[in-house]
Amino acid sequence: MAGPTTLRMRFPSQNLGALIDTIVLVMMENRSFDHLLGWMSLPPYGNRKDVEGLRGPIDPATGELTDLAYRNRARNRTWRPYIADRDVPLRTDLPHGRAGTRVQMHYVLPGYLADPMTGEKYARQGFAMDGFAEAYFEENPSVPWDLPRCDPMMMMPPSLVPATAFLARSFMVCDHWFSPIPTDTHPNRLMSLCGFTKIDQTSGEPLPLPDHRTLLDWCDDQKLRWRVYRQAHSFLTLFTMRRPLGLERDRSRWRNTSQLADDFRSESSATFPHLVIVEPSYSDDPTVKKPNDNHPPNPMAPGEAFLADVYRAITSNPGRWQRTLMIVVYDEHGGFFDHVPPFAVTTPSPGFEDDAWKDRSPFTTSGPRVPAIVVSPLVAPASCSSLRFDHTSVLQLLADWATPGYGYSEIVAARHAEGRIDRLAAAILDAPLQGRAPAMPAVPPATSFATPAQRATTAGTVAFARLPREAGSNGSDLVATLDGEVEAALGPVGAYDVVGVPGSPPRAPLRAGDILLRASPGDGPGPVIARLTTALLHPAGVFPPGVEAEGQGDGWYAEALDRTPTGWADAPSYRLVVDDSGFVRPGQILLRRVDRAGA
Repeated sequence: MAGPTTLRMRFPSQNLGALIDTIVLVMMENRSFDHLLGWMSLPPYGNRKDVEGLRGPIDPATGELTDLAYRNRARNRTWRPYIADRDVPLRTDLPHGRAGTRVQMHYVLPGYLADPMTGEKYARQGFAMDGFAEAYFEENPSVPWDLPRCDPMMMMPPSLVPATAFLARSFMVCDHWFSPIPTDTHPNRLMSLCGFTKIDQTSGEPLPLPDHRTLLDWCDDQKLRWRVYRQAHSFLTLFTMRRPLGLERDRSRWRNTSQLADDFRSESSATFPHLVIVEPSYSDDPTVKKPNDNHPPNPMAPGEAFLADVYRAITSNPGRWQRTLMIVVYDEHGGFFDHVPPFAVTTPSPGFEDDAWKDRSPFTTSGPRVPAIVVSPLVAPASCSSLRFDHTSVLQLLADWATPGYGYSEIVAARHAEGRIDRLAAAILDAPLQGRAPAMPAVPPATSFATPAQRATTAGTVAFARLPREAGSNGSDLVATLDGEVEAALGPVGAYDVVGVPGSPPRAPLRAGDILLRASPGDGPGPVIARLTTALLHPAGVFPPGVEAEGQGDGWYAEALDRTPTGWADAPSYRLVVDDSGFVRPGQILLRRVDRAGA
């Protein structure tokens, strides 16, 4: 291995390298601990005393928890956590950005007014964790006032999250795992992958994101094999695409999740990765019709089916399973109620030249708790760790495993010292305790989604959109556009025939030589405007289902035919807009219409 960081650290007694061959990381989206796992300590669902979940009686008429400590006040009434009776799409997404999370955690001093209706005051200083309903209604003022319950206070019972419940009951729950910072998705995911973040919020960020040194770069330094399995876009490509060669050029390192089980079952140990990242289909990916990342307002069922498939894949080879450790964790709380306050730790802007923080003030605490489960024969069944973790604990685990006695980085080490963050290695047994992997029960298929295909909320993502059928247009095949807006990238709808692969379904694999666009004069096929010159695909782009067979790794290249279409005097001409590399990146226009003056 290449040299580790020079930072020496006290290391737990066991040799993780002798116990573990592969670490698997699965990060889902936007749910809090109490929302998904708070049921574990309630009497109807096991009454676990070792898990810091929800407590107290449940009102049988309303399904609400009556413990006064969980009250949220908004709109002149009290809102309580409640047990959901159905898994359905929510009314809307929930507040979970920097400002909304501040309201939700609600820092108070003794004597602050808690309830203007009764005059009740707060007795203690600290985070009251009672602003979830208030933040929800502030961000969604049009929500009716006569709601019996509000979505941020929803708690999922085990029957509605069968895969999560199975993993929690069969392996080790971490009930003090926090998102690193009290803000939304992208900064927290960057903290998990890098140990720092150059952005402090998801909304309004620059795209592509500023490049970050990631745990995959760290693995390369240590000569550790890694692989990313994903179903559509990988989050990593939102920032690594800035690199001239990128992390994505080695096609053996980027695979579809459909290959995960076969690889676990049959791939040689000589090539099998040490680190595996498995990504769901993200809700803000415009090519994804059925997202399964569990991001609200979507229901839980799609993500539950995804988790069940991942678990079955990693346990499909009994021998490999004995030396595998999987971490299932959520990136941030997503606006859902959790009653445990965050811990104090400072996360400043790291000070790089390309930092893009909107609010330069440092974060002074972690975010709220998130669900986290360690799945491995190396943890006791039905166990719980109450040690303090956040996403950067995974980075230190990698260091404890691959470079024993050394820290992952100076930034992570300083964070762990200040925040008194524990080592995941301390929660892992010295020898496998579980034998054959317990069988995942049947998980009902997903039947509902918030929308058939959500529009991208991450601006700048390259999409392959379908052109509507109009007069003079043959096709509704795939064409590169900017954010799914055909007009923004290609001019008036109907001015083009989108050919794709002749005689094949719209989402068939594209191959070298396939025509991308024809000009359409309205009375028959027009001349070719651009064609694909190589079948290699850049992971920063979009991969429709079926394109996997062609491989994914290097880039879209399109060739413009530099001429006005012969015999079509009144037709516009086009120029190809790509740089010298030929890569088509998110936000990039593939073709521009050129007027007669050449502009």
